[in-house]
Amino acid sequence: MKKYCRKCKIKTERYNAPKGCNIGRCKHCAKVKARAWAMSNPEKANAKAKVWRDSNPEKVKAAYNAYKLANPTKDKVYREANSEKVKASKAAWAKANPDKTRAYGARYRATKLAQTPTMSEEELRHIEYFYLCAEIFKSHTSTDYHVDHVKPLSKGGLHHPINLQVLTAKANLTKGAKWDET
Repeated sequence: MKKYCRKCKIKTERYNAPKGCNIGRCKHCAKVKARAWAMSNPEKANAKAKVWRDSNPEKVKAAYNAYKLANPTKDKVYREANSEKVKASKAAWAKANPDKTRAYGARYRATKLAQTPTMSEEELRHIEYFYLCAEIFKSHTSTDYHVDHVKPLSKGGLHHPINLQVLTAKANLTKGAKWDET
């Protein structure tokens, strides 16, 4: 059934009134009004959007993935055009998350050496926990701590929680890539 929009006076089936509501606007006019409200009330609009995103994470993820599929080169173009901004953002994140940064770096090096087995989320969190412990020890003792591979990656050791330990930086650097098979 077609109805007349009170705003644009066009007869349309694209009517936007929910059940029991008689606002009398077509979808286009309702969208224009909502956009105008959001522009004049940015704090309320952002809060409303955040509530929706928090309550619909699967829809947010699906929309993000669909966008990425539809625009595969857009991220690359943005990063190239704003390389300094991206670099500053990554540096700020790394400074705020030193334990995760170290864990990711170690995982990268281990992957390069093909020494990273397939791990569960719990095992990955366990690895990040080793790096977090090293940061906590450092902050409480003012001594540098490293996460060490008991059997070095260069000797075939795995980047896995069962092969990690927290050592002082001096002990780790003294040990180096040594490993006694006995």
